[in-house]
Amino acid sequence: MEEVLKAKALELAHRKLEANGWKFSPAEIGQVAAGILMAMQEEFDKPMTKTPKPGKAETIAATDDARTKNTLRHSYRVLSDSEKRQMDEIKDIGQAFLDLCDRLPQGRALSISRTKIEEAVMWAVKGLTE
Repeated sequence: MEEVLKAKALELAHRKLEANGWKFSPAEIGQVAAGILMAMQEEFDKPMTKTPKPGKAETIAATDDARTKNTLRHSYRVLSDSEKRQMDEIKDIGQAFLDLCDRLPQGRALSISRTKIEEAVMWAVKGLTE
């Protein structure tokens, strides 16, 4: 694998230098390739961190106790295991209903019904979690 990386770095260095019209000896190209390899290794050695995409917040499970640290809904509370199962059941039933609607002929009425199903699930979960 390392040999493949070295070959790719040499090829990249050679193309980059030629693209700028520069002529270098094989030793000088090797030095540029070594620099590219070092940069690639540094990048590879960095710990991988999951960063949310711009405009997207990190998500957590609805039943995760970490959701109580929400700045907009100050009245969150930790749910019991029973309440977590009920919330999952409400959402599963709502999703099953939406999946059934997806198999019907589409139109305005069905679009409105989808919105109302989503709203019903939202209110049922809110009623459970207050």
